[in-house]
Amino acid sequence: MKKLFIFFLICFAHTAYSQETIETEETTLNTIKSDVNSTLKGIGRFYTSPLRWKKKDYIGAGAVIGGFAALTLIDSYTEKMAKRHEPHIPSAIKKFGDGFGGHVNAFAFSGGIYATGLITKNNKIRKTGALMFTSVLAAGSLQTIIKVIAGRARPRVGNYNTLDPFTLDKQYHAFPSGHSIVSMVFVHSIARQIDNTWIKVGLYSAGAIVPISRVWAESHWLSDVALGTTLGILTVNYLDNYLTEIYEGKKEQKLTQFWKLRPGLGSLNLSYTFN
Repeated sequence: MKKLFIFFLICFAHTAYSQETIETEETTLNTIKSDVNSTLKGIGRFYTSPLRWKKKDYIGAGAVIGGFAALTLIDSYTEKMAKRHEPHIPSAIKKFGDGFGGHVNAFAFSGGIYATGLITKNNKIRKTGALMFTSVLAAGSLQTIIKVIAGRARPRVGNYNTLDPFTLDKQYHAFPSGHSIVSMVFVHSIARQIDNTWIKVGLYSAGAIVPISRVWAESHWLSDVALGTTLGILTVNYLDNYLTEIYEGKKEQKLTQFWKLRPGLGSLNLSYTFN
């Protein structure tokens, strides 16, 4: 009788464990399906967001375009300055700048963070990975379209105003900088999830290496990396608000965003503030 009881106990335990494993697998699969759906919806909302813009949003977009136009006036000067300093830059920094902003690394890194959150059942980590992936996909596809349409020459092959629209030649895909978008998506996505000021300073400092290194490498003009950085930040801001509502059931506090145009002695300073 005792042996029979042990036998049934083992059978029950095995059945319960198998059922739990199946349920866990089904739950994980459903979570992934839900996250994919949220990603696609987020990208859709991102691309259709201009349809919901208000007056202040159009003013902000105009300020971004105006800032880009203003920076093109000093593109030649900054390109020459970068060329003079490039031989003195450590190779490790150059390699970091090229690798950290690469799209393959972007999807691998965001996928790794998402998988970690999924396995540990940590919604915040999972959401951060999803935010990175969605932002890179949304802003990355947008910049690809803009690159092809604009056809702006890279510093190594032409002047700052040399254009060859609708070309597939990558030497004319300078505008905007995709590496700058990716690096800023990475650091800004993480920075928005933490409250430690010093960690944020470290993150943004590391992220800034990428845009600067792209100018050193004669892959982009200063205005290209500035616009890429801005697009990365704005994309994360928008999608983070959307995903926070889904993952945490609440809306992020409204961002404090504003533009300032300040005249100076022989200069005009345009700044963008966000929290």
